[in-house]
Amino acid sequence: MVIHYSRSYNKDLESLKSDSKFSLKILEKQINFFKENIQHPSLEYKKITCKKSNNRYSIRVDVYFRILLDKLDDENYHFMRLISHKEYDRLTKAQNC
Repeated sequence: MVIHYSRSYNKDLESLKSDSKFSLKILEKQINFFKENIQHPSLEYKKITCKKSNNRYSIRVDVYFRILLDKLDDENYHFMRLISHKEYDRLTKAQNC
């Protein structure tokens, strides 16, 4: 499996490093679960409806954050955003993710 990271994802990651709710260790653990078993229960991997992509999915990082990603094919994924659940709810409600 190959994971590509967008500029937006990397920018989100940098800004979250100073957030007291954010844990890089948990993020890395969840990404490893994703690489090993995309259906791992803690990921809550699911397809979402989005105007910007027909292949948009999300995974849960923890109670505070989610990753928005595009499935390029069975082996390639593009991590688009690393966002709070509140932002995730706002974007998915408007399908503007």
